[in-house]
Amino acid sequence: MPHIEQGIGSAEGLARVLAQYPDTLLAYDELRSLLDKAKAQSSVLLPMIAGLYEGHEWDNTIKNSQIHVTNARLSLIGCATGDTYEAMWDRQAVAIGLPNRLFIVTASRERKIAFPVEPNAEKLRCIHSRIVAQVAASHAGAVPRRFPVDDEAKAAFEKWYIALPSSPHTTRLDTLGRSLMVLFAVTMNKAQVDAEVIGLVLQVLDYEFRVRIATDPIDADNAIAKLEEKIRRYLRIHPDSSVRNVRRNINADRQGIWAFQHAIENLTKSHEVREVNKKLRLVEAP
Repeated sequence: MPHIEQGIGSAEGLARVLAQYPDTLLAYDELRSLLDKAKAQSSVLLPMIAGLYEGHEWDNTIKNSQIHVTNARLSLIGCATGDTYEAMWDRQAVAIGLPNRLFIVTASRERKIAFPVEPNAEKLRCIHSRIVAQVAASHAGAVPRRFPVDDEAKAAFEKWYIALPSSPHTTRLDTLGRSLMVLFAVTMNKAQVDAEVIGLVLQVLDYEFRVRIATDPIDADNAIAKLEEKIRRYLRIHPDSSVRNVRRNINADRQGIWAFQHAIENLTKSHEVREVNKKLRLVEAP
């Protein structure tokens, strides 16, 4: 079982916990407290958590201290109301991509229940027994360490991936999908990722895409779209401008560096803007 840590105050504190418990789950009854702690001056707590999203090592060396994490497996779970979630993000957290590293689940109360009914004991026992058997099989080597993806499943996932719109809300959805493939295959007692597994994975990813749009704390698509148009207009009047000049003259910092960088990236990918001699030039359609 992973070690459960009920909140953390700093990157140094988290490093000490991970040194003692390499498998750690950070659990927050109020997720906002994590963001509030990370706002302390010179805090590297959020970059550390973001860096351990896909990796197991993280280092930060400065003049008077050093943080070194190795072979760590960090997970994070937290709760927040809808209003709190929208208000708790600052530019730093958004810029390092923490929101799109989260798997967001939303719910709304449909009715009030003064005395909730106890869960069905027999159903819980069956679920518990199944999970224990799967864990035991994994320890015994009966569960594959690698799960091949069959051709039908590959085709379905590639079709979904190619059709993904260019949006901050789709960032890392494919990475999440590959992790879900393994989880679904294991819990469904599969030896490979087949069409049934991919079908369920894609349903979850489509759900997550819709939730990200609905809970977007900064209305990212609109912010980026506005910056794209400002960049186009500026380059029509001031061709061959450096990125720095464009950023300064369109007041991009009001929307944030993260949104500005995505706007430049989108315009470059769509071949509307190109860089020539370290300066940006608008490519007008013929």
